[in-house]
Amino acid sequence: MVYTINVADVKNRELENAPKNLLATVTVEFDNILKISGISIKEKADGMLYVEMPKRANYYSRSVINSRTKYIAIPSNKEFAKELYSNIIKTYVDGAHQFISNVGEPEQTHYKINAYPSGTIDCDGIINIELEDSVKIRGLRLINNNGVYSVICPVNSNDYLNWQLPSIHMEDDFLEHVIKNSLSMIEEIKLEPLSSEEKAEIKDIDKKINNEQHNIRTCERMSAKICEDLEEIDDSLENDMLSDEDKEKLLSKQNYLNNMLGQFAYSFYVTDNKLKELDKQKQEIMLKSRANSAPVERSSKKKAGVGR
Repeated sequence: MVYTINVADVKNRELENAPKNLLATVTVEFDNILKISGISIKEKADGMLYVEMPKRANYYSRSVINSRTKYIAIPSNKEFAKELYSNIIKTYVDGAHQFISNVGEPEQTHYKINAYPSGTIDCDGIINIELEDSVKIRGLRLINNNGVYSVICPVNSNDYLNWQLPSIHMEDDFLEHVIKNSLSMIEEIKLEPLSSEEKAEIKDIDKKINNEQHNIRTCERMSAKICEDLEEIDDSLENDMLSDEDKEKLLSKQNYLNNMLGQFAYSFYVTDNKLKELDKQKQEIMLKSRANSAPVERSSKKKAGVGR
């Protein structure tokens, strides 16, 4: 598999809501058929660089503070993750802007598709794709618009990358393969009608989900306020005219707020796990036949080549 990395430095670009540690945005194209955008290069507090794959906001909030996000695309294994991330960071550090993984054009791109009914009115199915056992694409939505099918990509959770831009772009022939094979899989899955008991159980689960979502939103508001207070404290501590007594009070308050922020982070973690379990329970009820859906292996008929 040939992949092309394109790196765009953000130093001279004004990106609204961009975090201070964002250094560059990255696009990776695989075999000229699938492109992943919205990848970030960021810097840790100790100066170490790292790669962050695109995430999507899930269910109830688009806030980056919210920990309940899922990766849109992610390497399938540690070996390829190490290779890909190393090449991305090296391309940025070297200032090369572009990197092509190797010379040569494989005859076909092998991929696996797993598609199943979504169980919702506004979406016919959910599609997951894996390319060459190297990279996974998750949570694509199959939409039927008056008989014309399209694949909608999850929205990126990073505000500074523009909410309206999809993070996955597919070449037309490959997209046609994905839709055709996904429809075939979905049609093979026959869902049984829900009983009145199951409908009542789903309603109860939805109520619990709404309660947990409310808890998350409350934590988000409180966390955002604490972050604002901490920024004000940081600014105040830079004042050379600050007395030792005032400085000590500010440091004490800073420590208290950091502890509070840690408690909210733990609350996010606990609530996130609760929501995942509730989602799992709901899906098991709504998609009884989902377990019978096995991934379908296909090869793209379009000859793969070096990225455009």
